[in-house]
Amino acid sequence: PVEKEPAMKSLKAAAFGTMEEGDRFSLFDAAVKTWRALNSAQTHHSVTKENLRFRIQCKKSGKHQYNTPDVMKVFAEELKQKKQWEFSMDGFDIEVCCLLMQSSFVIGIPLHDPVCLIGSLSMYQSSEALGETAVALNNSSTRPSMANLMCQLARAEPGDLVVDPMCGRGTIPIESTLMAGSFGVQHFSVGGDKQERCIQDCMCNISTASEAAQRYGCDALQWGFRGPLAKSSLKDSIDRRQSLSCDMIKWDAFRLPFRAGCVDAIVCDTPHDQNCKMKKHLVTPLWKELFRVLKVGGRAVLAIKFKNAFKKTIEKIDAPLSIERTIEVCVRGLVIHLFVVVKGGQ
Repeated sequence: PVEKEPAMKSLKAAAFGTMEEGDRFSLFDAAVKTWRALNSAQTHHSVTKENLRFRIQCKKSGKHQYNTPDVMKVFAEELKQKKQWEFSMDGFDIEVCCLLMQSSFVIGIPLHDPVCLIGSLSMYQSSEALGETAVALNNSSTRPSMANLMCQLARAEPGDLVVDPMCGRGTIPIESTLMAGSFGVQHFSVGGDKQERCIQDCMCNISTASEAAQRYGCDALQWGFRGPLAKSSLKDSIDRRQSLSCDMIKWDAFRLPFRAGCVDAIVCDTPHDQNCKMKKHLVTPLWKELFRVLKVGGRAVLAIKFKNAFKKTIEKIDAPLSIERTIEVCVRGLVIHLFVVVKGGQ
């Protein structure tokens, strides 16, 4: 329905209504039961506890007399009232996804554990050698599924150099390497960040993902531990294991250590949350530096929050750039735009 009140009633009936008359369990209960059963063999505590913390993701298209916050509010109130669950955007145990079209909708629960998804693999147990920092990737704003999509859009070829200039906790370089190994393609993934803490977290995440890759037979492994910034005790404990073939470097994204035109692909989830506000006068110099190192014919896949501002900035840059494709994705309730930018010849 287009009207708000009947639409909210339909959504609640679809999600929390029973499958048959007299059933004790609703459709939502059945979905949660399936989620618990699938993850019951794992040791993660959220599978067994009753009062879960939840997050709601909603994407809407079409013309209606209501918006996504209205839908999220309805679901949140129902779950709090009927399940006594707690709403949490970051420290959630389970996720409810809702996709609204003009005349239909889809409601579901991802069956994987979204908190513990690392790269292309699910990790539920931390490495003893890494301790608490082994799951640093859990705090990353870039979801592995989104990193996977961005890496696919980059279309890296064998031998290509793929760079994430603001890698955070390394989700994109790790995912790029896992994909390359899975597809039998070998390219070089390099990530960098200005904060040393992020680099240390990247090292921990590489090791954790490497253990998962060995367990599941990923081919993107090589002997030795990459990265000079790892602590000596950490490095010694995993030197004799195989590790993902990607590097992490501490650098300034405004002065990348690459000559002009040598990078085949740039894949970057640019900072867009409230904690990472970039001053306006720094935006253009940043994009100029990124496109300086990108080779002619290279592709840059960038996650941008402000679409129109980015397009205007691209026009100001003295380089033959063209926006090949734009895709909208939902990240923590925010609509983010994936831009595929191709650098042409002079």
